[in-house]
Amino acid sequence: MIDRDRIVELHPLGRQTAPVPVERRRHTRSAIARACKVQLSGAVRYEPATTIDVSESGARLYIDSQRPLEPGQRLLLAVAWDAQPTLRAGSAIPARVVRADDAQQADRRSVAVEFETPIALPARIEPRRAA
Repeated sequence: MIDRDRIVELHPLGRQTAPVPVERRRHTRSAIARACKVQLSGAVRYEPATTIDVSESGARLYIDSQRPLEPGQRLLLAVAWDAQPTLRAGSAIPARVVRADDAQQADRRSVAVEFETPIALPARIEPRRAA
């Protein structure tokens, strides 16, 4: 069986070094926690969510939803990049689910999404205001 997530280096005497993880991401992730909302395919309303980390090509989120999520499922993601209380029209990012962990809590899912087209992350992300 080939492990595509690891590289194993062979030595002349048959000894192997420890497996080295292979970085498969195209863009560097930044730990950015921001309020956002997600409209799942086939849904009318948006579900509340929070980003965990974001890159130019995708994000990892916590989505407050009881709906099961499947890899390949399409969605729209709207992120509050700055401290503004509302999101601008047309700011939703088309994406698809890459990985979904439904084993979290009954009403909260950890989801990795890939954007349909890479985005430009804001140069300066304003800190969140204290509640």
